[in-house]
Amino acid sequence: MIFSTKLRLPPFPVTITSLSVAAALLGDAMIYVVMPSRPELWYISIFQVGILLSANRLVRLFTNPASAYIVARFGVYQPFQWSLLASLSVLVAYALTSSFTLLLLARLTWGACWSTLRLVSQWIASDQSDETNVGFNLASNASLIRIGSIGGALFGGILSDYIGYKLTFSIFGTLTILSWLVWRNASSYRYKPIGEHLKGER
Repeated sequence: MIFSTKLRLPPFPVTITSLSVAAALLGDAMIYVVMPSRPELWYISIFQVGILLSANRLVRLFTNPASAYIVARFGVYQPFQWSLLASLSVLVAYALTSSFTLLLLARLTWGACWSTLRLVSQWIASDQSDETNVGFNLASNASLIRIGSIGGALFGGILSDYIGYKLTFSIFGTLTILSWLVWRNASSYRYKPIGEHLKGER
């Protein structure tokens, strides 16, 4: 097999969707760095930190199948937008509340958002693929999304030291809004239900 040395880029829908998910992931990644090291900022104990950092994963036992149903019912466009916008409320909670109950609700909300964001991004990467590039597109999707994990952990930790965690969350929220605006205007998946697409492929 001969491999081409020509630079390959993922399709634009894959890139813009993956980067939008990466933007939404910034605040979540920052929480894993700042909250365990500075729980006093939220007036919570390290025990409560453990609960909060686990909650978004546990709730996905329920939100993963629910997100599949929602996307199959409504398509990818609206659920993806809803999840991006809902993730902003999570950042607001991180920045403005020290209530453990509200923080827990925020973490549960983020878990639900992540279920939909990841599902839609993977579906778009698969939909843009054929038998020659499906692995490349899915790998590009996963790699671009992890920019949010790295950037949120690195810059979130550094910026919270210099400008404060509240302003840092505001910056990440602004990036999420910008990514939502770009994705909304650029997306070609407005009214394409996954269920109908799959039926057409059979």
